[in-house]
Amino acid sequence: MTLQKILKHAKAAPLLLFAALLLTSCGSDTPAASVKDTDAAISATPVPEPAKETEDSTDSEPAEASSDGSNNDSGKTSGQPESKQPVTVDEIPSSFRLDVPDVLQNPELPTGCESVALTMALMYEGFSLEKTTIADEYLVYTENDNLAEGYYGDPHSDNGAGCFPPALVRTADLYLDSQQSDLQGVDLTGVSLRDLFAYVAGDMPVIVWNTMYMEEPYFTGEEFSLNGTTYRWYNTEHCVVLSGYDLDRGIVYINDPLEGIVERNLEAFEAYYDEIGRFAMVIQ
Repeated sequence: MTLQKILKHAKAAPLLLFAALLLTSCGSDTPAASVKDTDAAISATPVPEPAKETEDSTDSEPAEASSDGSNNDSGKTSGQPESKQPVTVDEIPSSFRLDVPDVLQNPELPTGCESVALTMALMYEGFSLEKTTIADEYLVYTENDNLAEGYYGDPHSDNGAGCFPPALVRTADLYLDSQQSDLQGVDLTGVSLRDLFAYVAGDMPVIVWNTMYMEEPYFTGEEFSLNGTTYRWYNTEHCVVLSGYDLDRGIVYINDPLEGIVERNLEAFEAYYDEIGRFAMVIQ
């Protein structure tokens, strides 16, 4: 199987592409018919961005909640962002939510979910950049058809593939270096979803790999290796930002480059995250 056979297409899902029976990934405007709609499936209902706390508003949902239930100010200050640390396991609150900017990949980047997810994380840290800045100026491309080393295809087209955490970490570092920032991308591959909540509660949105519209993953048979880690390519691969969670409600808040800010069923999202390979990264 060649990389041309796993290119994503933005107009329909699933479809036959280059005579390969592969479903699309990361660039459809409309969910495929196989999207789950049972009680066990996710809720794809867009949710509003968390309200910022003001002196005149006491009933609005806070952008963040501290471990003791009190409200925190999530507003960003000017100047260089400072490095943060995840909270300890004992400090993880039952719910937490970050006010991450909402950026949609279409129409400029129909197969650029990775670049847009990174853009949202960088914007949250206070960096000023356009939707296409990462894709146009910093995105690392593969030179040997290895998606762990770089992006394959053209994120501005309907026929792009994607990349895995090591490539996006390198991309993040190129941008951060250009801004003379001490922050860097950190590969969190292998970290459980529940442990990622410690980063969210530590004021860090987490970039995670899942599937478009929570469609069931299907392994394409294509694998890539880098530094002893194997990366398996699944159909409908999609990169999003974990911006919050609520353990009592059993949901996670996701900034989805295709759908906006949505709620996902925690267990369903976790199951696909695990199946795909537990791929994640953070700016720290």
